[in-house]
Amino acid sequence: MPENSFVDPQVQQLLTDMALFPEMNPGPVCRIDRSGKILLANTAAKNLFGKFQLVGLSWFDLCPGIDSALWKKIMDAGHLYPVEAQIGNVWMHFAHVTNASREYVFVYGTDITANKEAERMLAEQARTISEIARFPDMNPGPVLRLDLEGTIILSNAAASDIFGSDLSGKCWKDVCPGIDDGKWEEIKGSNALIPVEALVGETTFLFNHRRDLKTDLVFVFGTDITANKLAEAKLIEQAKTIAEIARFPDMNPGPVLRLDLDGFVLLSNVAATKVFGEDLNGRKWLDICEGMNTTIWNGILHATDVVPFEVHIGERDFVFQHRRDFETDLVFVFGTDVTLQKRAELGLRQSEKLATLGTLAAGIAHELNNPAAAMRRASLHLRKALANLERTTEAKSAHVYTPEQLTILSELTDLIEHGTQHPITLPMIRCSELEGEIDDWLAENKISDAGDLSPIIVRAGLRLEHLTKLTSTLDPDAVSDTVKWLAALATVSESVSEIGEGSKRISDIVSAVKGYSYLDQAPIQDVDINKGIENTLMVMHHKLGEKVAVHKDFGELPLVTAYGTELNQAWTSIIDNAAYALQGSGELRIRTYFEDNHAVVEIEDNGPGIPSEIQSRIYDPFFTTKPPGMGAGLGLTTSYRIITEQHHGMIAVLSNPGLTKFTIRLPMDGVK
Repeated sequence: MPENSFVDPQVQQLLTDMALFPEMNPGPVCRIDRSGKILLANTAAKNLFGKFQLVGLSWFDLCPGIDSALWKKIMDAGHLYPVEAQIGNVWMHFAHVTNASREYVFVYGTDITANKEAERMLAEQARTISEIARFPDMNPGPVLRLDLEGTIILSNAAASDIFGSDLSGKCWKDVCPGIDDGKWEEIKGSNALIPVEALVGETTFLFNHRRDLKTDLVFVFGTDITANKLAEAKLIEQAKTIAEIARFPDMNPGPVLRLDLDGFVLLSNVAATKVFGEDLNGRKWLDICEGMNTTIWNGILHATDVVPFEVHIGERDFVFQHRRDFETDLVFVFGTDVTLQKRAELGLRQSEKLATLGTLAAGIAHELNNPAAAMRRASLHLRKALANLERTTEAKSAHVYTPEQLTILSELTDLIEHGTQHPITLPMIRCSELEGEIDDWLAENKISDAGDLSPIIVRAGLRLEHLTKLTSTLDPDAVSDTVKWLAALATVSESVSEIGEGSKRISDIVSAVKGYSYLDQAPIQDVDINKGIENTLMVMHHKLGEKVAVHKDFGELPLVTAYGTELNQAWTSIIDNAAYALQGSGELRIRTYFEDNHAVVEIEDNGPGIPSEIQSRIYDPFFTTKPPGMGAGLGLTTSYRIITEQHHGMIAVLSNPGLTKFTIRLPMDGVK
């Protein structure tokens, strides 16, 4: 019979069943002694800790958070002592229970992972709710919640700062300017966003209202739009200014165009369409503007200053000022109708031409008067000289001359003819000496009227040796008649020479005037520049005067296709200014030469010069430094137009005290 056979079988069964309780527990169960060593552990405990055998292991090593101090508290507690610990990914609640004798501690574990997750989620929800609750106060703008009557239920700090504290219970219609009954009915009658602008003090707000149909609440979100309103006002003002600026071209009475760098019209005003026709946009300026070419356009593109261009359109004249904007790579064109100005300038130019013509005519008359008067005097003298020659010839014929004597007489008559046709100007003292020698010789030979005869003999080129050679072979009675005949012959020859010189001078003047004016010739022709300047100097001789030394250095120039009359007008204006500067005394130098397919003319004087401060204005219309009545200020303006516009040449001036030089360059094919 077994040792415990005396135990009641029911009790034995009960003990067996109780021994199975730990194993049947779905959670871990352990029995631990006072030192913390595991004495018993069920399968669930082994599975939890991943150990095949737990008996003998320390609970301190297995359960996180259990140390000697906590273990002492558990042993001393005398009641259930809970400890939560995370084993891997599992959260466990370990209930520690000591027995009555406190020899053992029974540990019962429960898996609370799901509880922990629920707690985490609840905490996360609470944090989210807290953050959401902070949204209104974190909003820099006013936020309010209203009921359908418009009563304020909730408001944030920003709303209180704007409208004052204690907003709750107040009516939104009384608080917010601009909210009336009609607007409120619109807000609560729709779930759409309803914006309302309101001026609160000096600040403008935009309040967006939206009704929540689920809660029957109205939410209001305000935004400070003061800066936006100021910006809007500024934009409106700018738009107004831009609109006004945009009106500038059309308000301009002259044509205004905006072009790209290829010359295509991008914009044109009303005046431009009236001049060039409709639909200008997209058309090329070089095709529209007569006379505009690639060379001029390239000059405009590279210029930093305004480039003017004059053109005749229909019956009107325009000046188009071109300026390139290097920031936008656009070319702006501003046109001015200068028709009336041109007519006025033409009238003044005609007046100046007439005035110049009058001055030239007076000068030419003066130039013609001198040789004409000399011819008249010579003709009157010739009448007397011929009568005297007739008398002396009759007296001379009473004598008989040998062949040798006749040869000498022939030589002397030739000498007289040459001397009177090509007179030599001698110093006055030398003339007096020669006349004195002749006077003495005439007196020695008892020839009367020695004082009248000696000057004409000397002027004719006869000298004392000529007379002594003749008279040494003559009979003494024939000397007086022969010498008087020679003197009479010299007088006649001298008078004839004076008449010939005078008529030649008149012929030269007439020829110069005819050449100067290009009378009976076409406007455009092949012009001899050197001859044109010579003719100009001829007709300007009276202006320059005898004390102005003219130095000419004319190079070999080919004929230039040009407006001859106009070029002479340009030379006249420049030389006239030089004459005025020289004031009757000084030097005028004119040099011509050929260079780079251009005829170059330099006109230089040694007058006082042009002040530097006015040099940039000398080509301006009506600008003059001459006293009133001496010039209209169009001479150099006209010269500039003739040289640059009519002949596509260049004119430049260099001036300092004692030197003023105009340089004119004329292309060979400037006029076509």
